[in-house]
Amino acid sequence: MGEMMRSILVAVIAAAVYIGAPANGFVFDDREIILSNPLVEEPGHIGEILTSHYWHPIRKRGYLYRPLTILSLRADHVIGGGKPFVFHATNVLLHAAVSVAVLFALAQAYGAGLVPLLAALIFAVHPIHSEAVAGIAGRADLLAALLVILAWWLHMKGRHITSAVVFLAGLLSKESAIVLPGILAASDWCLSRRMGRYRPVLVVTILYFALRWAILGSPAGGDPSLIHPMDNPLAAAPLIVRLLTAIKVIAMQAWILVFPLNLSADYSYDQIQLVTRPSDPLFIAGVMLLLVAGGCVWLYRGRRGGPALPILLYAIGLAPVANILMPIGTVLAERT
Repeated sequence: MGEMMRSILVAVIAAAVYIGAPANGFVFDDREIILSNPLVEEPGHIGEILTSHYWHPIRKRGYLYRPLTILSLRADHVIGGGKPFVFHATNVLLHAAVSVAVLFALAQAYGAGLVPLLAALIFAVHPIHSEAVAGIAGRADLLAALLVILAWWLHMKGRHITSAVVFLAGLLSKESAIVLPGILAASDWCLSRRMGRYRPVLVVTILYFALRWAILGSPAGGDPSLIHPMDNPLAAAPLIVRLLTAIKVIAMQAWILVFPLNLSADYSYDQIQLVTRPSDPLFIAGVMLLLVAGGCVWLYRGRRGGPALPILLYAIGLAPVANILMPIGTVLAERT
């Protein structure tokens, strides 16, 4: 099967599993970020979009900066007159594009064999993506994922300037795109590629933090007091409780990833019990998982087909949203 046919197969299957999504309406944050947002519903406002936080003007303060996501929602509103169909259809198409990008990146990393195709197909149909694809507010996650994976693929092809430009677009879609430098270093190390070609990406990273400082007054993160305890009780919890619970959540996330039988769009207040002592079984499971993962990375380092790179990619992708480095807007979300 040629590369084009593989891409079409992955894209069609990725879109097919969400064929019913465009018939849905607005749910949860969709209503606030679209229906209550003049930046999406009204003409103009381009300058305001580029110089405001993500929830402006709905909320007075915020530390998220995602102008490309708002611009994409604005474009959907123009095309579809504010009907949910176009917003949902765009999300489905983006999911198909992300799945094809996964195929490209894995084929570049491991060669065009059966394994990259199977991995891309599993990614395309995995239920864990339901929140990001079926909820319009998941647009930021889709855009960031697409652009980060494309930037990784371009880096592996030696197109470092283009990779950095795509990386910047990913950062302007969602903050979690900041994982790219780690992904590049991990993949070069695991795939025995020459390391050190990161200057364009590092320049973009510095520019991005400077831009956040100028617009939001914060180069990274924000005031934890802006995070409502109903959304994430860890934001107001003592540091040790936050760290213990975050490790417990890592175990929960791994379980959901492997056995996605009971998914939820809301894990907010009191859905996850805070860990106050290290005897908590799920905290212990999280510690064991981290130890096993770290051991596998060390034992299989330098082996191109081993588990080191997949484990590192997962860990790096999870790091900024794990409530360990800093509290985020949710204790657990499948879209992350």
